[in-house]
Amino acid sequence: MPADCALSLPEFGGVHLALPAVLVLQAVVATDRPADVVRQATHAVEVDSAGPALARWRASLARDSSDLGALLGVATITRLTYEDASADRLYAMVAAATAPGSSYAAWAALGRAESRLYHAPLDSASAWFVTAVKAARSANDSVAVAQALFGLTISRLRRESAA
Repeated sequence: MPADCALSLPEFGGVHLALPAVLVLQAVVATDRPADVVRQATHAVEVDSAGPALARWRASLARDSSDLGALLGVATITRLTYEDASADRLYAMVAAATAPGSSYAAWAALGRAESRLYHAPLDSASAWFVTAVKAARSANDSVAVAQALFGLTISRLRRESAA
């Protein structure tokens, strides 16, 4: 390579700082965890900014239809705005596109369970919470495990108190 074409990288204590490598690493790390996506979607509904959040995630899906974070965000907002049939369909899409052992499968099962907790027979909510616990354990996602066990407890208490 000619000397005039060489890229001059800054040096810090004898170590070259490779900006391109840092940018690639940031792009990989910038991917939101499913728990963060659900938290962001929940917050958007709570502060009445679901519209802009939906627009952002839908634009992301238009660019990349395999963006599981965006799909999970749309599914969560859809569930929290009581569009249960659409939310269930979106969570099914997340689960279908997820690799085995992924936290996305656990959070999709959690969403399906939570939509059934107050709107459907409690047995179906309990079954989805059990599915979420198994998926979360497989993914080593302790936050999802805790959420699923808490939801399972609530669904069982509601079923017992209704009897």
